[in-house]
Amino acid sequence: MKKILILITMLLLGAGVSAQVQDKYLLNIFDRAHQREAAQNVMLSPWGIQQCFSMLAPGCGENSQKEFAAVLGIDKNSLKDIQNAVRELEWNKTTFNSVNAVFYNHRYTLHKNFIDHVLKNCRGRIFYIDFARKAPALTMLNDIVQKATYGMHKDFFKSGDLEGDPALMAVNILWVNIKWDVPFELGATRKQKFAAPGKQDHQVMMMHAVRKVPYYNDGTVHAVMLSSYDTRFQIMLAMPLQEKTPLSAVTELLAQKGLQHIVEKAQSTNKTELSMPRIQLDSSNDLVELLRTMGMKVTFDPAAGDLNGIVKDKSLYIAKARQEVKLMLNESGVKVTAVTAAIPKLTSAAPTDKNNVFTADRPFVMAVFDSKTRAIMLLGAINRP
Repeated sequence: MKKILILITMLLLGAGVSAQVQDKYLLNIFDRAHQREAAQNVMLSPWGIQQCFSMLAPGCGENSQKEFAAVLGIDKNSLKDIQNAVRELEWNKTTFNSVNAVFYNHRYTLHKNFIDHVLKNCRGRIFYIDFARKAPALTMLNDIVQKATYGMHKDFFKSGDLEGDPALMAVNILWVNIKWDVPFELGATRKQKFAAPGKQDHQVMMMHAVRKVPYYNDGTVHAVMLSSYDTRFQIMLAMPLQEKTPLSAVTELLAQKGLQHIVEKAQSTNKTELSMPRIQLDSSNDLVELLRTMGMKVTFDPAAGDLNGIVKDKSLYIAKARQEVKLMLNESGVKVTAVTAAIPKLTSAAPTDKNNVFTADRPFVMAVFDSKTRAIMLLGAINRP
């Protein structure tokens, strides 16, 4: 008999990995997500996806193990790097915070190996919660989310999340609040046209500065790298050089060569005339639908799911997984929050001699990542800021 597992990951941008993590799997997922909705804003938190599913990884049967490895890049070797992320980034609570927790129904018994994994490897906590009492359970869960996100996510959990006698919820909350090393001047911000797909006159507040920053140009795509005040976090903005070139040129470049390719090839010989919009955006993604297209079929199949190492004498499949991301970018810095929920249920170029110019007045890709571990907190295809 297979019982319900509810896995919820709330990420608010953050965490990294002590050893440098591979990003190609998550960049492939981002490329697929963008190409499915090429004219829309698409934002993912790769870190959130990675943390969410890595908590479940030791509970996978043979088939789900293969899917986790092939699609998410999560296996025994990569788990060590992923699990070291929070340890590596606990250095500054004002910039980054990560909370891992499991809320479980005491009528079901968790495998000892799973408990040890959550407590020791994921540095998480395990709590009892009575899901049958929906109102207080929802209040408790949403209070945790609201507090951890400083009010940016208030009612993420709905009563439907508690239907079907859930065995547990695995929750990860990430939060990052990044300040620029040099803030943009408020007086330089002015209204400007942004060439959004399908919109004739889309006006945004555009920030301007001239900075000596790492600049990448391969003849098709160009990008800039901006740093946080403590130099740990970096923000990349990338877009095609030509307006007629689709934004997929950037997402495909990332999927094929990785984010580090741009980081390593970016030069800082010359100054860059930089323009970028203020941003306040929300994005939502159905991860089940997305990851199924990437090859994760057994994990989401009610007749075949084999997450059998979490609850004793029960096997689970993931019936629902979603991620909501909020992004705020302005003259002082960048703030990102994201909530990821997976609900398993019972199984029935070189720079020139003149200043570079990077004007993000049309669709661009944005990444937020940790410069030391290379863990990616956010990937966004910004079509309509």
